[in-house]
Amino acid sequence: MKNFLVPLLCLTATASAMAVPPEQSAVEERGLEKRNLIRGAGMFIKFLRGTQAGKRTEGRLDHIGYGAARPYETESGNCLMYISTQGGGNCNVNTTPGERTGKGSDPTEHNGDWNVCWWDDEKKISGTQYFTDPGIGKYSIVFTAKDKDEVNEEIEGAKGCQGEGICNPQVTFYRDGYNIILNTWESLAGDVDKEYGEGLCSGGVKDQFHKGGMVFGWT
Repeated sequence: MKNFLVPLLCLTATASAMAVPPEQSAVEERGLEKRNLIRGAGMFIKFLRGTQAGKRTEGRLDHIGYGAARPYETESGNCLMYISTQGGGNCNVNTTPGERTGKGSDPTEHNGDWNVCWWDDEKKISGTQYFTDPGIGKYSIVFTAKDKDEVNEEIEGAKGCQGEGICNPQVTFYRDGYNIILNTWESLAGDVDKEYGEGLCSGGVKDQFHKGGMVFGWT
């Protein structure tokens, strides 16, 4: 199973899982670069790093909860998403509204109710599953790689798995007039050279010896 933890832009919504895409769900090829304000902030801080303006900006972000706690940690107060797969399937996602959404802290679980948790060998991509959760809004998840050598080459920068199974989810958040695309493998914490700054996500192999197949997970 693979697990993935993702900090989210919070948006009031009601919980439901959809087998068909929402209206106006066309995804821009470079949607993240054009629209992702978090990414833009990370690039701006990196550019100013070491300057007085940079220190002031980092201090303000610390004040609103982006300091000691990473964006994908509960202590950050962000909406959080946890995605996992095991043995090439068993797709799960759990989301929790952030403190500032006013939607409580009860998690919404989508475990075992996916109807597109499969891999297309010809297209080299999984089915796309659509959801709407409290605090998160409308979003979809698609896995972009299977094992180490089956990678969707149409997605720029896509990478193979660290083991056997489906991995590296691409999450699309649907907003009014635009979409935000998050490639989890490009936003992992621990790489200070990433344009996202310190990293929005944490993830990878969680259990390589689990009965029934390797476990992957991302937050």
